[in-house]
Amino acid sequence: MKRLLLSLNLILVFSAIFSTNASAQSAGFNETFLVLRVNSNVDLYYDLNANTPNFDFNNANLGTFCQGSTTGIVFKGAEHNVYKCNGCDLQSTRLYYRVYVTGTTPGAFVSNPITYESGFANGCNGQDQKWRKVDYNTNVLAGLAGGNYTMEVYSDATVTCAGGIVYAGNSGANYKATFTVNSTSVGGTVSGAQAICAGSTPADLTLNGFTGNITKWQKSSVSDFSSNVTDIANTSSTLSGTQIGALSATTYFRAVVTSGVCSSANSSSVAVTVSPQTVGGTIVEDYQFCNSTNSGTLTLNGYIGTIVKWQSAPVSDFSSGVIDIANTTATQSFSNLTGTVYYRAIVKSGVCAVMPSAVKAVVVNPNIWLGLTTNWNDPANWCGGVPSATDVVSIGAAANLPVIQPGMSLTTGSLTITDNSVVTIVSGSSLQVTNSVTVNPGSSLVLQNNANLIQSGAVNVNSGAITVHRNSSLLFRQDYTLWSSPVSGQEIQDFSENTVIGRFYTYNPVTDFYEAMFTNLQASNGINFERGKGYLIRMPNGHPAQGYVEGTTAINFDGKFTGVPYSGDIAVPLTAGAQGFNAIGNPYPSPVSIQAFFAANQGLNGTIYFWRKTNGANASAYATATADPLDYVPAGSGSENP
Repeated sequence: MKRLLLSLNLILVFSAIFSTNASAQSAGFNETFLVLRVNSNVDLYYDLNANTPNFDFNNANLGTFCQGSTTGIVFKGAEHNVYKCNGCDLQSTRLYYRVYVTGTTPGAFVSNPITYESGFANGCNGQDQKWRKVDYNTNVLAGLAGGNYTMEVYSDATVTCAGGIVYAGNSGANYKATFTVNSTSVGGTVSGAQAICAGSTPADLTLNGFTGNITKWQKSSVSDFSSNVTDIANTSSTLSGTQIGALSATTYFRAVVTSGVCSSANSSSVAVTVSPQTVGGTIVEDYQFCNSTNSGTLTLNGYIGTIVKWQSAPVSDFSSGVIDIANTTATQSFSNLTGTVYYRAIVKSGVCAVMPSAVKAVVVNPNIWLGLTTNWNDPANWCGGVPSATDVVSIGAAANLPVIQPGMSLTTGSLTITDNSVVTIVSGSSLQVTNSVTVNPGSSLVLQNNANLIQSGAVNVNSGAITVHRNSSLLFRQDYTLWSSPVSGQEIQDFSENTVIGRFYTYNPVTDFYEAMFTNLQASNGINFERGKGYLIRMPNGHPAQGYVEGTTAINFDGKFTGVPYSGDIAVPLTAGAQGFNAIGNPYPSPVSIQAFFAANQGLNGTIYFWRKTNGANASAYATATADPLDYVPAGSGSENP
């Protein structure tokens, strides 16, 4: 095994091995050592003659080093163990080396004098001497680019015999070893900086100008990668958007590059800037004015992004007459509007798509309720007088809200109720609306029993919930009534929540039987009244009225329907099965003319059967009606028709 040989050992080995009794003058090398430090602070004695246990230098590979290293290969010097005999004198020794790219023409040698250290008599009338110098500290790698290199070495000595110069023997050749220099790691530059919208996948990122091998990519939420760093297993120069995936926040990316044994280098980082999804927001204020002397300010709240502009239009869907307003602030002022104007803001977040805010109407309407009293027909309660069948009516916050009294039959063009206001139509009165009814959230339109909301026109777009009350006849606990809802969105079980769950029925025209709808409470969740359909429902199982539970007291059940009112022409499919009966009901919050009903449905036999059953009674539970022009089917009523 080769080993390090310290100078004291060298002297002892030399003393034990080398002696000569030559009688002629001579001088030469017994042993030559090249002293290097290789990636350490320990002097390594490389044996040039290969006749000691030390590391052989010739044909050795010194290793692989990083370009620019100051400790990779350091030339410290050499040790020459020489002899002189019979009066030949040794005057000086030197070690020469040169470094060049393997396979290229080498340059000149660097001469390094080696100094005398010690000597003792030998057997040839001369001395064995040690010449050594190990304090050069020359960085062999200095200035070397990446590549494969050869270090070539030889030694000589100046003597007073044998022609004046003797050489360390290697069969006439110099000693050579090789090593490799890896170019310094260069991280390179990542291209592909971009901006995307949250939830989108970015385009590919590409690394250029790097030296070494890509060991991984990294991402971080901070540009200096001081925290939140995640490694990405990718050794390609392209990081695909597919591998990155959808991003929800701005993220920074870089590659990590390693050249051979050199330390890793990070590339430049690139940002994928993520804009949050655009949110248009809502406009806060509600304005209603009676005339063109008006002013106010609209405020946009809850938006995400930058306001690009505001817009106004005379129609709520902004399908025509749109005016762009050069305003990028969150407030928009108006004044002296002569009619209702709709406003919205246009918002854009970074590269995300623009989004409009919710539309807000600034209502300029002479038919606005002032509410000095509750009397609808009092002109003082309106800023433009009592409305007619063509007027657009708006009822908002006021000291008094309108109550449509018994016997009144009022008309209006359209009706909007805002600001948590409540309009009440009392029993025995009617409100006829030519067009749509709009009830804003928090507001309400209440129809008491036998009150009516009548709408003209085949199609009316209503919005918002009204409440319709309809009283049953006096009924006992286990009696039944046929019901039909005048509004959409009313759950059946909620309508009569104290009815036993198995006592809600629908009529099957094929079998001519009423069939139970629910077997348990959970099954009733989300089941609403269907438009124009009759439902058989038993009275509540309990009530605080004395004697009701015992079956001795009858009560009027308050049927309360809450939802968007039905209006316009409604088609209800019928089934011609069994005896031809179908359970249908009035789908409107107003009476239906029997005469008009039969006129519009010529295929019927001309008789409507009204059903209300007293439990256990043997008498018939039906009443019939034909096309008597004075008869009407009231709101909420169900019936059967063959």
